[in-house]
Amino acid sequence: MSIPSFRKLEKDLEVNKTTLHNWKKNRPKLYEFIIDSYRDKEILKNHLNFMIEQKKYIEEEIDLTKKYYKNIFMRLIIGFFLNARGLILSFICIFSFYKISLSSKIILPRPELFAS
Repeated sequence: MSIPSFRKLEKDLEVNKTTLHNWKKNRPKLYEFIIDSYRDKEILKNHLNFMIEQKKYIEEEIDLTKKYYKNIFMRLIIGFFLNARGLILSFICIFSFYKISLSSKIILPRPELFAS
C-alpha cells in the first residue's frame, strides 16, 4: 500500500496540512504510527474480503453436500419402493463402496468388499 495522501489524512484526522507537515518533521514517530495504522487497516480489509470469499465457498460446499445427500436419500426411497432387494443393493452401492468426507474427497472402495 502506498502512503495515504495529505488530503485523506486531513479529512480522516480532522487536522490541516500544516499540522501534518509539522508532525512529519517534528514528531516522526507519531507520523510513522499514523501511516502504519493505514497499512494495518488495508491488511485487515484484505483479510476480511478473503474471509467473505471463503464463507461463500463454504456455503456452496454445504449446499452441494445437502443436494448430494438428498439425492442419496431419494435413491434409497426409490429403491425401497421398487423392492426390498433394490433397497439393499442401493444401500450397499452408496454407503459401503464409497465414503464421502466433508472435504468432498472420495475414498475408493475397500478391497475386502469385493472378495467373495
